[in-house]
Amino acid sequence: NMVVKTEGQHAGEFIVSEGNGAISREAGTLKSGEVVKDGTVLNSNGGKLIASPGSGTPVGIVIGNHDASAGDKKGVPYIARLAEVNGDLLSVHATDPHVTGGIVTSLKTLNIVTR
Repeated sequence: NMVVKTEGQHAGEFIVSEGNGAISREAGTLKSGEVVKDGTVLNSNGGKLIASPGSGTPVGIVIGNHDASAGDKKGVPYIARLAEVNGDLLSVHATDPHVTGGIVTSLKTLNIVTR
């Protein structure tokens, strides 16, 4: 009897390419109450990271799965600039995983190109 396992998305799997060293990345504080999965487009609210509501100006794309339901979570890594990403692996938030053309255009202003 063979057991079939489905492998989930790995941290950073959405990244096609990024700049050398850490030039593409930043770390920020995920706002209390937020739960995000790898590849979620992020916005900023009061200087803290939140899942994109599908509108507004993105600040980047989170790397890894993060849970701030118990309070602010510091040191959350995200792609902030100078990268190519796989649009099929991005989401705006759990209830609406579709990344719109407007989000793709906004990411371009950060020099994040969706492929």
